[in-house]
Amino acid sequence: GSKCNHATVRETIDPPAQWGDEEEKAFKVYAPWLEEYDLVIDNSHRKLAYSIGSAPMIGPLNGVQTVVPRTRNSPCFVSLSGWHQKDTRVRFGFDSRVIHYSPDPKDYPLVEEKRENYAAAFGAILPHKNVLGLIEAWPKKSKFPLIVAGADNFGAPQSYVNTVKARCEEKGFEYLGPVGLKKKMELLGSARAVLTNFNRKEAFSVINIEAMLMGTQTMCIEQKDGVPSFKKFANTGAMVKAVHDRTLRQVPKDVRAWVLEEYGYDKMVALYLDAINAVMEGIYW
Repeated sequence: GSKCNHATVRETIDPPAQWGDEEEKAFKVYAPWLEEYDLVIDNSHRKLAYSIGSAPMIGPLNGVQTVVPRTRNSPCFVSLSGWHQKDTRVRFGFDSRVIHYSPDPKDYPLVEEKRENYAAAFGAILPHKNVLGLIEAWPKKSKFPLIVAGADNFGAPQSYVNTVKARCEEKGFEYLGPVGLKKKMELLGSARAVLTNFNRKEAFSVINIEAMLMGTQTMCIEQKDGVPSFKKFANTGAMVKAVHDRTLRQVPKDVRAWVLEEYGYDKMVALYLDAINAVMEGIYW
């Protein structure tokens, strides 16, 4: 039903890790796309901008051909979560639709075997992700040893990374740093729980979705309309205590069923297409 014949699809560079503390840098990253395109989608692992351009190019969204005409001066923006939507409105002055990110479940098969006796802390080694706080709160002689995995080259002060490594060594925890896909899948599919311990608002957590698709329960600090997780806690101490409480064991297929219901891949694709079709029809937000 579009009146246009071609569309350009551009993939933006990744924004800074922090929205809250570096909003000016984040805005500079997005500004060119916000000026040039009708629809800007930020879905964490894939930053996409869609619009009619001078070059006759067609680009797919999850295999579907898209045509989005440039018809107005301000863009439509798609956020990752309710909190991300509010943050965008306050800091940048425009509203957005919320579409949660979800990977294809075929890429993250359910693991129904019994989980091993360890917990995994995933995420970039950055101060605001606060893995150090989790390390400090974790019992040194825990029956569920802590494994720390995540990229340590995302711009954190080297002193912070060194402290994380040193405290892991002192407490007998395994520090893996960056891991490849094979190792990540192994950890996600066999951990008793995957933990995130952000000490400020975070727009989303892709690793939590991936873990839950494989049937592994996730735990995080409560953040309204932000990080998705199977279980949420008021503070780090409560989360650490819960991991050691055997009554909190979950059936893997139930965890996967929950995340598919709440953050399903098909739902995400349908919402993307609805947003694109709305812009094509001249319906903006």
